[in-house]
Amino acid sequence: AFKMLPGVYVLELGPGDTQVGVRGLNSNVGLSDKLLVLVDGRLIYETLQNVVTWVASTVSLDDIQRIELVLGPASTLYGANACSGVINIITKTPQEAKGTYFTTTAGTNHLYHNALVHANTFAKSPWSYKVTATSGDGYQFHPRDRRAYYAQLGTALVEYKIGEDKHINFGLGRNYTDYFY
Repeated sequence: AFKMLPGVYVLELGPGDTQVGVRGLNSNVGLSDKLLVLVDGRLIYETLQNVVTWVASTVSLDDIQRIELVLGPASTLYGANACSGVINIITKTPQEAKGTYFTTTAGTNHLYHNALVHANTFAKSPWSYKVTATSGDGYQFHPRDRRAYYAQLGTALVEYKIGEDKHINFGLGRNYTDYFY
């Protein structure tokens, strides 16, 4: 999805090692330290190295509503790590994702990605919810002696609709990632 955005380039170094840069400002191969990435307004970066680890953000493509992109000097208004730009991935609301779906993809080197999304609204109630679970795995070398990455992400979202265009969200999540640098 990022390859189609103007001013954004994607570098795929191997399984679990995809890097995204904007405006040519990604001097460290393998580390996106000048790009602020948000999922539903929440930061997704590794605090130890202060970089985006894309393998840890296993958002299902089917669950994405839209992707917002801010390039240029205005991106610095977002604060730290926003030197070159901001990518905000907006996922579907529980009303938009209503139902249950499961997707899986697979490739060479034992590469796979699974996603399960379940969302529902309570009848004649302002309450709705969405639960997501994703996992991914891949090996970088043959024979399969070193795993390139393994990631699990689970989120739960409860939404209370106040008005036609207003709502309050309560969310929590768990992210586990093991990857090879």
